[in-house]
Amino acid sequence: ASIDYTARPLYSSGVVYVPLSGGMVEAVDYGSFAKLWTSAGTAKGDQSSCSLRVVDLGRTKAVVFGTAAYDSSYSIASGSLVALDAATGSTLRFKTSSTSGWYWTSVLRVGDYLLAGDAAGTLCAFDLGGNEVSSLALGSAVKSDPVAYDGGALVVTYDGVLHRLSLSSAGTLSDVTLKVLDKCVAAPTVVGTTAVVVGGTGKEGTVTTLALVDLASMRVSRTVTTVGDSALPTGGICSPALVSTQAGGSYSYFTVNFGSDPNKTWTGYGSGGNLYVYRLGDLVASLLYAPSA
Repeated sequence: ASIDYTARPLYSSGVVYVPLSGGMVEAVDYGSFAKLWTSAGTAKGDQSSCSLRVVDLGRTKAVVFGTAAYDSSYSIASGSLVALDAATGSTLRFKTSSTSGWYWTSVLRVGDYLLAGDAAGTLCAFDLGGNEVSSLALGSAVKSDPVAYDGGALVVTYDGVLHRLSLSSAGTLSDVTLKVLDKCVAAPTVVGTTAVVVGGTGKEGTVTTLALVDLASMRVSRTVTTVGDSALPTGGICSPALVSTQAGGSYSYFTVNFGSDPNKTWTGYGSGGNLYVYRLGDLVASLLYAPSA
């Protein structure tokens, strides 16, 4: 079947899982590239733009993901949260929403619970049987993957707020928040007790910004918007930063969602797309690689 404009395949234990339009998933053997199974869909029009996760549910390993569907005004109006048997593709759990959906995000297992945030900004904790245990209103859409940290999780919402989430033994959610950016669709990257949070600031979040957050104090320790003596291209960072710890320090690699004229023609994205590097602690980033036109 077709795929949506964003598709994030997942590799796990010799199998590649590919999200398809309509809320389907196809499993492919990595060695032979033979199709193993294709799951049933969720609903016509559902976009599978979320990250897939293989989660151990105790007796069964499951592929868990969310979908979203739009209404006529291009607002997310519905969606499904699905768990499939990773071996067979059969449906284990199925939750639908008639008011919101799951978009550009993933589930995360923390202890005996699964966390999932939706486009309405509600984060829910489910037990491994699929029952909702608690929920927390985050105030803005969740469009990035949650990241495990210190027995809980880190989530950055669309409005650029970092939520440091705690989860009690009974599954009750609570959070400490910090306004870091004005727009974020990328998961934070953690190195030690520092979170690298990327996205944009300013009007519509177009000022490309990388921020370092001290997770112990929940304070922004550094904000980076320049490369050398110039501002980074406008557009924001839309993918998580890759952080590599080396002998000379920790280096963060990122790209910018930049096009010369993206609003008039999609071919504008044929320009830009440079690769940048930032050493944690420095004042500015550096250009690492600029592709040809």
